[in-house]
Amino acid sequence: MGGFVDEAKQRVASLKIPEGYRLEWSGEYEHLVKTHERLKIVIPLTLLVIFVLIFLNTKSWIKTAIVATLPSAHVEVEDYTGGGDHFQVLIVASEFEGLSTLKRHRLIYDAVGDAMRERIHAFTMKTLTPAEWEAAKTAKAR
Repeated sequence: MGGFVDEAKQRVASLKIPEGYRLEWSGEYEHLVKTHERLKIVIPLTLLVIFVLIFLNTKSWIKTAIVATLPSAHVEVEDYTGGGDHFQVLIVASEFEGLSTLKRHRLIYDAVGDAMRERIHAFTMKTLTPAEWEAAKTAKAR
């Protein structure tokens, strides 16, 4: 729809419209444009609300950032010095299937973002698939 209107706008741009007349694009196109403008506000606000709710639930900005990136992940975060800058993290996610350890870690580093350079001094992580996690739990139980 928008492509057709854009093409039509280009074609009529060279027309001289008499004084007192105006050209407006209306109908479904007008509704499409208004909806698009509303979504520019609604989507970021919705994502912010989701992020805040996850944070209120987890009480951990690291866990929130990881869950926002990998929604189905099981995440355990331990601040092992209590200073808020040394973390040990376990992430279990089906999204890790078929990824190397390096690619898994890059995914998490991207999720945690600038905090890795600014607020975190030590960050140890274990990234497992659900099958790897089950195997590790079984081996530990023996």
